[in-house]
Amino acid sequence: MYTCSPTVPPRVSLEPARQVVRPGEVVRIRCSATGLQPITIEWNKDQGRMPASVIINGGELTFRGIATTDAGRYICVARNRGGITRAVAEVLVNANKGSQSTFSGITEGLYFDDLEDGDVDEDDSSSTPDEGYFLQVEEVMCKFICHNRSICIAPLEMCDGTPDCPDGEDEEGCYFDSLNPS
Repeated sequence: MYTCSPTVPPRVSLEPARQVVRPGEVVRIRCSATGLQPITIEWNKDQGRMPASVIINGGELTFRGIATTDAGRYICVARNRGGITRAVAEVLVNANKGSQSTFSGITEGLYFDDLEDGDVDEDDSSSTPDEGYFLQVEEVMCKFICHNRSICIAPLEMCDGTPDCPDGEDEEGCYFDSLNPS
């Protein structure tokens, strides 16, 4: 008599999958995986090397004093005999010293009537059908509004080395050495 176990890749969960933090904070991302054992978990940084301030302990990635240069996408890779599953966590580091503000204006809406099976990337395990799907919109044009609300700055005018806001806040937290080739 033979017993057969399904050989499927692990199921991955991230906590949190996206977070906005301030420089200097201690930041944690937990990656857990379930499925056919043994499961190994590793972390990688999308498009770059892992920062020196990072400690990896099993499925937990911890930044000791996160910096604005640490912002990015971090990939949890879980492996077992059934295959590999990847999940992406996004970390945004807000260096703006100003207070959080809300602005009234035009609201954009995006609605789907139907989502066909072919429209879903099955290899992207950052969300599952049970949890709903994560929509990532690329190349969204944003504008920066100066604190005194007198000027609206176009995206190309942000961090260009020339202050456009009266107090120069559109140039705060910018890293010119990474923007200007030397």
